[in-house]
Amino acid sequence: MKRIGLIVVDNNGGSEYDFWKMSPKGVGIFTTRMKMRESISPFLHEPKDIEEFKKELYEEASKIADLVDVIVYQRTFGTHKNIQIIRDILSSFNKPYVIAEESAIKIFKELEINKIWIFTPYGLERTLEEVDYFKDNGFDVTGYTYLGLKNGLEYSNVDYRTIFLSLLKSKVSKESEAIYLHCTNIVTYNAIKSLSRTYGIPILSENSASLILALRELELKEEKRKSIQDIR
Repeated sequence: MKRIGLIVVDNNGGSEYDFWKMSPKGVGIFTTRMKMRESISPFLHEPKDIEEFKKELYEEASKIADLVDVIVYQRTFGTHKNIQIIRDILSSFNKPYVIAEESAIKIFKELEINKIWIFTPYGLERTLEEVDYFKDNGFDVTGYTYLGLKNGLEYSNVDYRTIFLSLLKSKVSKESEAIYLHCTNIVTYNAIKSLSRTYGIPILSENSASLILALRELELKEEKRKSIQDIR
């Protein structure tokens, strides 16, 4: 059995489900959890106490490093301003690692996709932080949909029909080459399936993107498929 180790926040109820549903047979998912820590601001998802963050990340990664074949930092927290710190800590365990926030960027660039519509469960300010992050990485964000929710538990309770209907209501731009479901807390397995049938373009979530790269590290390829919705 191949083993993927997830590092998630304590109120994340989406990542494990998606990883279990989307992983091929013979892959086990093992999880450790970090505490929800105070951010610099309500809208900038970066740790206020960086030394506390570094210590906890190292401790949680230590718990699973010997057990698993690849470590996945399945959080957005800290990745816009402090991603090198996360890389340095994870690389110290001499195991392959994946960082969720940068996974979709890597995959979209591989597919030569530039025009992206972004969905989030967040409020407007937090959503715009993600829009700016993708723009800073060279993408054309054709528009965005947000639910206006406030915390991780609310994100985890979002039903796939809510994702689907909110995107339909938003009238996703026809110029969009892909739709990105951002947030590791939301369950995206069923939403990806229904959206891919409706829009006929790649549908990627933060969970599915990091899983794709984790499977590559395990040398379990996507069999030339262009997106995770084809992995059953």
